[in-house]
Amino acid sequence: MSPLASTDLPRLRPPAGRPGLCLGPTLIGLAVVVSVALAGCSVEGGSGSASPESIQPVPTPRATESAAPSIDATGALAASDDRLSMTVWFEPTVLEPGGNLTVHTVVGNVSSAPVVLADPCGAPRVVGMVPVPVEPLGRKWDGIAGEFKAYAMKEGLGPIDHPEATSTRVDVLATCDAPGSDTLEPGASTSASFTWKADLVRGAPAPAGEIPITITVARKPAGGSPSTAPDQAGSGTGLLFYEELTVDGVVRVVGESAPMLSAGEAVDAILADGRFAKWLSRQPRGTWSAVHVFLVDYPDANDVVPAGPSWDIELFREIGVPRNWAIGFVDPFTAKVSKLTFCNDPCDR
Repeated sequence: MSPLASTDLPRLRPPAGRPGLCLGPTLIGLAVVVSVALAGCSVEGGSGSASPESIQPVPTPRATESAAPSIDATGALAASDDRLSMTVWFEPTVLEPGGNLTVHTVVGNVSSAPVVLADPCGAPRVVGMVPVPVEPLGRKWDGIAGEFKAYAMKEGLGPIDHPEATSTRVDVLATCDAPGSDTLEPGASTSASFTWKADLVRGAPAPAGEIPITITVARKPAGGSPSTAPDQAGSGTGLLFYEELTVDGVVRVVGESAPMLSAGEAVDAILADGRFAKWLSRQPRGTWSAVHVFLVDYPDANDVVPAGPSWDIELFREIGVPRNWAIGFVDPFTAKVSKLTFCNDPCDR
């Protein structure tokens, strides 16, 4: 399986305010590309097999209550409800920066009726929270440049509910090599595994620290098809919400990582670019509507984005003015501004 990449380009972001949840292979907060190694998944009758085989995510689900996970004598995590059970173990639980982490799962049907899983392979969705380099904060700026840096560092690093996030959410998105039935019969189980290389971006291993990992398996409600969330009923969004069973765990990264530019230093680099500084000087603070500071890794270049790892720094204006923006990319190893794009008003992208 080839490396994954964020495919929602900056020009496709929501038109007003801070962005909401971006669907598809987009990462929330500071964006990071993840490489995933997969094998085929399998479904077995009876108890779950101990041998791992593959892992995938599922569509956006609706959370449901489930028992707190327990830890057995082997260190495996387990959780269950009245329909499914899930056992998860990490290999290893402590790894070096850039090392390989394998997550193994077994999902079983403990009910007396078939369970229809949201993913055709029956494999869970895996989400990790990886720390990103926020410090050193870099230099202090006067005037409009200082206002922009303060705004970017306070509002640009994370999602709406946590804009000062110092970790990035990594959604592992992939498809099964050999999709099977999405239905687990009573007593049947499906086993899966995936391997993640602990890198922030290519050439930049994840820094030392704890990485919380959430593994979620989703299934259709017992009463029928997935539904919209209660507060979205009739909204016409088309989003489907499933019941979930979740297990949470933590792995540790120990050791020195290769140096790279911090978020603050990347903002300094874009402010030091004369083209951006000139554009910013003509944009009053009261017109700014959203700012983003993402760590990204695009496999291919296009008119807006460069190929490879970059700090993606974006400023949108649409408060009292027609929508317009500037998007710049800074090399996280050299501090060079590799691409800078301006969209003059009116700009509907």
